[in-house]
Amino acid sequence: VAVGGSSQAEILISTDGISWSHDSTDSTNGLNAVTGANGVWVAVGAFGTILYSPDGANWSQRPTGLQQAFNAVAYGLTFGQIGEFVAVGNSGALFTSTDGQAWTHQNSGVLLDLNSIATVGNRESGSSPFFVAAGESGIAIGSQDAGNWTAFTISTGQNIYAAAGAGTFGNGAPGNYVLGGAAGAFLSSDEGLTWKIGRASCRERV
Repeated sequence: VAVGGSSQAEILISTDGISWSHDSTDSTNGLNAVTGANGVWVAVGAFGTILYSPDGANWSQRPTGLQQAFNAVAYGLTFGQIGEFVAVGNSGALFTSTDGQAWTHQNSGVLLDLNSIATVGNRESGSSPFFVAAGESGIAIGSQDAGNWTAFTISTGQNIYAAAGAGTFGNGAPGNYVLGGAAGAFLSSDEGLTWKIGRASCRERV
C-alpha cells in the first residue's frame, strides 16, 4: 500500500510491488504515511486524517477531532507486549490505537512538529524507549508504553524528517535507531538514549 496526494487522498495497492492500482476513499485530505500490522492498515495525513482498512482495499475514516496534519505512523510493541499504532504530527500531535480503529490522544509534551516515528522490539524492562519520534529543530521524544513520553536532546538543530528502527533490545540482542534530516543530518543510537552524529555524503535533506 502506498499513499499520497495533496488536495485529496491517493491510495495505491499492489500484491507484488510491480503492478499497482488506484484504490478509492471518501477522504478529500492528502495522506502522508501508511503502515500495516496484524492484517490491518492505517494511513494518516492532513487535517488530522486517519484512515483504517482491514484489507488494504476498503478504507474508513476514523475520528480524531484534530486539525493539525499527521506526518508519520508506526506500529510497535510496548514493554507489556501490547501492540500500539502511534501517529505523530504537527504541533506535537500524538495519537495511539491498539486496533487502528479507536484512537486516543496522548500528551507528547512538545509543541514542535513531529515528522517521523520508529519502533524497536524489546525483551527487557531497561530504560531504552521502544518508540522514538523526532521532528522540527531536532526535537525528539521517547516512550516505553506509547502513553508516557519524555523529551530528550539530540545534538542537531536540523529538522528531522525520517526515522527507522531495527532489532530488539534485551538479552544481548542488538537494537538500533537511525534519524535523518535536513542538510544531510544523520544520527544513530543503539539504545535510543545517547546519539551519535554522522553526516550523509550529501548536503540535502535525508
